[in-house]
Amino acid sequence: MVAPVRWAHAVIWVLVLQNAVVIIMWKATGSDDFARNLLYAKEVIIVGGSIVAILAALREARAGRLPLVMWLVVAFGVLCALWIPISYVNHEGLEQIARGLRSLMFPVLLLAIGTLLIKTLSAAYSLRTTLWWTAVLLGVTAVIERSFIPLPFWLSIGLSHYWIQVRGQAASMLNGGLPWNFYVPLFGSVVRRAFGIMTDPLGLSYYLLLPLGLATAEVWRARATEGRWPWLAVAAAVASAVGIAFSLSRVPIFIAALLTVAGPIVALGLTRDRWRQVAGYVAASAVAFVIVLGVAAVTSPRVGPADLAAQAPIDLGSEGSHQATLARAADIRPLVLGQGLGTAGYLSSKYASSGATIGYENPYLDAAAQVSLLGGLLLIAIVTLSSLELLRVRGPSAIIAIPTGITLGSLALGGFVSGQLEVITSLGVTWLFVGVVLAATADVPAEAPAGALEPAPRRRGRASPAQSRP
Repeated sequence: MVAPVRWAHAVIWVLVLQNAVVIIMWKATGSDDFARNLLYAKEVIIVGGSIVAILAALREARAGRLPLVMWLVVAFGVLCALWIPISYVNHEGLEQIARGLRSLMFPVLLLAIGTLLIKTLSAAYSLRTTLWWTAVLLGVTAVIERSFIPLPFWLSIGLSHYWIQVRGQAASMLNGGLPWNFYVPLFGSVVRRAFGIMTDPLGLSYYLLLPLGLATAEVWRARATEGRWPWLAVAAAVASAVGIAFSLSRVPIFIAALLTVAGPIVALGLTRDRWRQVAGYVAASAVAFVIVLGVAAVTSPRVGPADLAAQAPIDLGSEGSHQATLARAADIRPLVLGQGLGTAGYLSSKYASSGATIGYENPYLDAAAQVSLLGGLLLIAIVTLSSLELLRVRGPSAIIAIPTGITLGSLALGGFVSGQLEVITSLGVTWLFVGVVLAATADVPAEAPAGALEPAPRRRGRASPAQSRP
């Protein structure tokens, strides 16, 4: 069990640090090819873990112990595999097929790795701590990057060349060395969006949702039951809220607001003898988050025409993408029958013809467009069942399971207007952690003990053996 847990810690840090490391190495070596190949490090690591997970799934299936969620993952994987030769016969290139397969399968493979290889609650607590440390790092870098690094800096290091030659962005989509969606209109001005050391503002904000939910619940649990402030959790909650708010991403802000006010409820329950205390904590959480949002809006750096490339676009919000999705979804035939791997989804942009939309801004429609309606339904079933399984957990482990379930459930609903569920750089860690907590809490009864959700015991250092059991 030690090796898979270490692997999981490594994956978390790789996904967080990858963009910064690649840019640094690109500047140090001057090689576009080296930097481009370095971007695939995460794929190699995930493929290695996936092979071990597939072997574990075969053993569990033969023994009759494979959970229902994993049977859905197996069905989804078989369906995607069947579409590999179909896509090739349809004259799709091997790279396009590989990109489509990656966007569909990597998230659920991370879920499977967490479920099949990392099964203890002590491992979940350990990974939660790593998530909090990454949140602190990302929140701090978001403030520094957005507030203290001027636009000319990105031009001075030639970052526009990196985006074009290494990341594959079109030159017309850059503004001052940064892509178009790094800016957004706010209160009549164009402002910078924070991205810290992540790939983009959306990657930053979506990643930080899970640490925020876990940290908020733990802060109020420790405060209510032990009269102390758990400083790492406090720092992670504040840093996550700051990173999400500074990114000015609407869907993550709505989900973050839900997680912030849900934290005290998860920690204390809704029993009659505690409702005043819960209401007070909820109000405190809400006020704190509103203050962070206010600070983000007021301090957002304004940029003018002199700071931006004259012809480059500005992110005017996602209304245009949603309208394009609705227009494209009006043609229902591809969504029912499928049209091949790599023909939809965010990784399909490389193969989109001039003026074509990039997928559907919806992972379920993206899956259906590639591998038929059955694929979209299987993906919905996977995230729905996983969310419900986590939300039904009671007892001490609820403090870690329910925030995870609320996060995944909110992301599942947000998927109808956002394609981030299939982006492993922003939500790969969330998929992995969901699998870990699903396995660790699999035997927790559905019915809660009379009264409330029990708080987790205070932990010092490593989790005790008692904490490794639901």
